[in-house]
Amino acid sequence: MNKSITFDSKFIVITLKFGSFAGNYNSTYKIHIDMVKHLVFWKLKEEAAGNDKATNAKLVKEKLEALNGQIEGLIKLEVGIDFTGNPADHDIALYSELTSKEALNGYQENPLHKAVQSFVREVVNARACVDYEI
Repeated sequence: MNKSITFDSKFIVITLKFGSFAGNYNSTYKIHIDMVKHLVFWKLKEEAAGNDKATNAKLVKEKLEALNGQIEGLIKLEVGIDFTGNPADHDIALYSELTSKEALNGYQENPLHKAVQSFVREVVNARACVDYEI
């Protein structure tokens, strides 16, 4: 059996070629790899929602990461808490991958996300966001 894997813009193309006593066969599979990346950075208030900054950072991380596997089109979501303590830096970073722009819109309107967003808005004082397509 011969196999080849190629990349064609937004697709992975896998071709399998094999022969047997009954003849030669080819199978081609085309996998769409269009993706949107959604990055958000927050600065937290020193105190909010009855907690200090460190506690709220952990809560934001837990609440956001709990969305993994819960929202259609959300491939991956991870949250990092800054460890440097540099006052010029943001305190929390969110990195997420979604299947499309439509999936990003669905994620942002999803009730599970809205519930987390409500808490996040209560504990942050600055936000930066970038959304891009690959």
